[in-house]
Amino acid sequence: MKKSCLFVIFIAVFCIFGIACAKEELTFPQALKTCETYSQNGSAAHQNTTFNLNISLEKKANKCVYKEKISLGKEYELLTCNFSMSDLEAMSKYMQDYNNVFKNEIAKNKIFGAKMTSNALVFQKYIADPKNCQITHSKKGLTP
Repeated sequence: MKKSCLFVIFIAVFCIFGIACAKEELTFPQALKTCETYSQNGSAAHQNTTFNLNISLEKKANKCVYKEKISLGKEYELLTCNFSMSDLEAMSKYMQDYNNVFKNEIAKNKIFGAKMTSNALVFQKYIADPKNCQITHSKKGLTP
């Protein structure tokens, strides 16, 4: 009896602790809002070619650094953006709105929820601005 009571107490404590410690997965818009460290890997097809994508976000010296690496075999391009912390709330909202509109597509391929270059508004307002973003590394051109 004593052993079974201890076992039940152990299971109850474990379950409560497990539930209390379980975290909901951080979405890209949530991470972007405060520049939490974030990374996402995936792939996307374009013109019958599948590209590998690596997206990361990290805070460095009062800037939020966004990197989007697109690779095909040994060929790759790396877009690096240094965003002002004051721009993050608006960018996060734009990305959340984008994710809400394309939630069915993002559910099928999660990488698009973090791929800022897919969001036309973010691309035009932030990514295309050379003071924010540059292709910092390129090994051959990526052409399918």
